[in-house]
Amino acid sequence: MKVTNVFLIEDDTFFAKTFIKKMEQIGPFKVHHYNNCEDAIQQVRNIKPEVIFMDHVLRGTKGVDAIPSLLQQKPDARVVVISNQNDINVVDRAFSYGASRYYRKDILLLDYVETYIRGIEGESRSSAKFLFA
Repeated sequence: MKVTNVFLIEDDTFFAKTFIKKMEQIGPFKVHHYNNCEDAIQQVRNIKPEVIFMDHVLRGTKGVDAIPSLLQQKPDARVVVISNQNDINVVDRAFSYGASRYYRKDILLLDYVETYIRGIEGESRSSAKFLFA
């Protein structure tokens, strides 16, 4: 699958800027950033993202709880939860609602994201050189 649109639902400005910079280095796709789930849900049908990266702890609707609404509008989207939450109930709920992956935010997260995107696009290589660029 060719990735052309990516959603990032994240309210941490520093993390969002870093994530977007990484995405711009990985490929020629558009990253649409939203600070909350409600705004993303309103746009998912129009923009049709192939991949949705989302935090869980957000103002308003929690990330995991928005997965069904997002997938209802774009059933073939891949949802990846990125969070500091270690709660197994949150992780289980994410997968039961349709998440493809659940990553903890840590130093290697952006490399995991690159590997995931390249895997979706049929590439298997990953390069850590972008992590600290």
